[in-house]
Order: sequence, then structure tokens, then C-alpha cells
Amino acid sequence: MSLTWAAILGAVQGLTEFLPVSSSGHLVILQGLAGLKMPGVTFEIAVHLGTLLAVLIALWRDVRSLLVGLWRPSPGRRRGGRQGSERQLLAALLVALVPTGVIGLAGKDFFVRLFDSPRAAALALLLTGLILVATPALSRGHTGLFRVKGRQALAVGSAQGLAIVPGLSRSGLTIAAGLACGLEPDAAARFSFLLSIPAILGAAGVDALDALKGGPSLAPTNLLPGPLLVGALTATLVGAVSVRWMLDLVRRGRLRPFAYYCWAVGLLTLVFTYLGQV
Repeated sequence: MSLTWAAILGAVQGLTEFLPVSSSGHLVILQGLAGLKMPGVTFEIAVHLGTLLAVLIALWRDVRSLLVGLWRPSPGRRRGGRQGSERQLLAALLVALVPTGVIGLAGKDFFVRLFDSPRAAALALLLTGLILVATPALSRGHTGLFRVKGRQALAVGSAQGLAIVPGLSRSGLTIAAGLACGLEPDAAARFSFLLSIPAILGAAGVDALDALKGGPSLAPTNLLPGPLLVGALTATLVGAVSVRWMLDLVRRGRLRPFAYYCWAVGLLTLVFTYLGQV
């Protein structure tokens, strides 16, 4: 693999991982329509770790607060007129992981089949567009990041579990769920991206297990360190910018253009599939 191609793939991963356009949906469609294949599980692990680092960089203050709060909990911080704490936020993140894990395990076989269907990914992109259009009209509450309640965490975690479907945007669904259950826009976006940390780690872990098992669909590659490093660094830089950009867009309620993009890609894919291209 050339360094240029590694940089392009890393940039695409950094963009689509955090913008509400579904990275998995794009991968399924490109594999089905253009025969594009990722260069192997080693590269996928590298770019996943790159996007993980991007979240840590973009939300370092929140991550640091969580880590410090584990050992020296603050008496409380005020946000949205209510008091909360780092430990309450950490508990909410852990609660959110429960429905994500349950949905992922219960629907594993179903989700795996969807990764072979560009048509299913296209339909899911159309649904993502509808959700993004509806997002500004969702009830906007006043719950701050450090006051996320258990029921709110369950709603966001359930949305993350459903977003395993290729074409359903993880960031789009989780932010919409957060807004719908009473989180303020900034809190909904930041909670979504903090929740992406274990999700990205999980994806990298699955890739690593596939590599150890010698899975036929994600066979290891003999990439040199150069392309791996370039792909990871590009994913990190582009991903960090994408997270900050997405936070700003959510605060201003400017997600509609992504809905148009999802509709365009979804409709074009359906046209190609019905014309017999897939």
C-alpha cells in the first residue's frame, strides 16, 4: 500500500467515524458497488486506534475530569442549573454500555448478514437522514453532561447498539437519542463521543480477534510500518477536527446538510442495485 492511499483511507475513517454519515455504511456500499476492499485487519486496527486517540485529544478535558474524579471526586459541578459529578457521568457511561452489549450480542448473526448487503446499508442511510432532519425538532432539555441519568444513558446506549446496522450513523443516532430524552445539545454530543471510546476499543478488539483466528474476511496483511503509521496519524488528525466540528454543529443545530448527503448516497445506491449492478 502506498503512503498516499493509506492517508486517504485514514482521512475517510476519521471523517466518517464521527460525522453522522455512517462509516460502516460507506464501507459496505463501496465493497458492494466498487469492489473496494480494506487492506486487512492490521490496517483497520491502526485506524481504529487513530480515531480513539482523536476522541481523547478532542475531549481531553472531559476524559481528564473522569480520571481525576475516580480518585478525587469533586463535591459537585453545576451545569444546567443542577449539580452533578464525574462519578455520576462515569456511571452513566457504564449504564449506556449495557444495552449496546445486549443488542450487539443478541443480534450478532443478523448484523453480520447486513454487512453483505449494500441495499440494506442504503435503506439505513435513508433512515439516518430522516433522523437527522428531525433532530432540531427534538425536545431539548437542560440536563448537563455531569447530570446524565440512568434512563437517559439507557436510551443513548440503545441507540448505539442499533447503530451496529451499517448505514445507521452511530453519532447521529446517539446524539438524537440524547436530545430526545432531555440532554442539552452540548451534553448530548459530548456524551455520544465519550461513549464512542469503548465502542472503538471494542471494534479494534474484534478486529484483533479476527486476526488471531485467521478469519477469512479480515485476513492480516504484511503492511510495512510506514502505511500503518500514516493511516493512524491521518485518522487521528482528521478525526480530532471532525469531533470538534461536530460538537459545534450540534450546538448550532446544523445537521440537516448531512441528511441530504445520506439521502443522496442511499438513493444512488438503491438505483445502482436495482439496475443490477450488485
